Amino acid sequence: AVIVGALLKSIAFAMIGKDLSRPLWKMDIPLEALKRFFVFWLILDLMIITSLRLGGQLQDALPSLAALLVVLSVAVYLVYVPVGAAVMFSGRFAWEELGEAVRPLLDEFGRTLLLVAIALMQFFFIMGMRPEEGGMEWLWRTPILAAFTAALDCLIFAGAWIICMTRREAEDDDAEF
Repeated sequence: AVIVGALLKSIAFAMIGKDLSRPLWKMDIPLEALKRFFVFWLILDLMIITSLRLGGQLQDALPSLAALLVVLSVAVYLVYVPVGAAVMFSGRFAWEELGEAVRPLLDEFGRTLLLVAIALMQFFFIMGMRPEEGGMEWLWRTPILAAFTAALDCLIFAGAWIICMTRREAEDDDAEF
């Protein structure tokens, strides 16, 4: 599921970015998008899932460490789509360029905070809709959660992309003076 999610994010988000930045953002989708961003999205998804599951496993043995892992996981969850959008907007993922890639999100902190608030509502919805273990609710809840999460991820991604576009245009305007 994590691999499929990373594949879909790489392709769908590249399509959204290409459409929003037309004609400036030229990328051959899906192959180039997968080459550039699949590993990036896979790492982010695995970090979140692993830390949440590890936090759950450590809950009885090391409750304070488990709580810290869960809090960190939620914090990463709230910002990973906007950060991913900023990285994709920059054209590629490189650790040494991460600060520069996310700078527009920090410069436009108020707008970015709105995207984080949407992600927080998404998180609470997901937690509220999680099926109970052993029940059959997962049969209808899982597709609803997947569709809802995907739609909000696309909205958050588009919002972060637009923030990056706005900052680039503002910097271009400033450079003309």
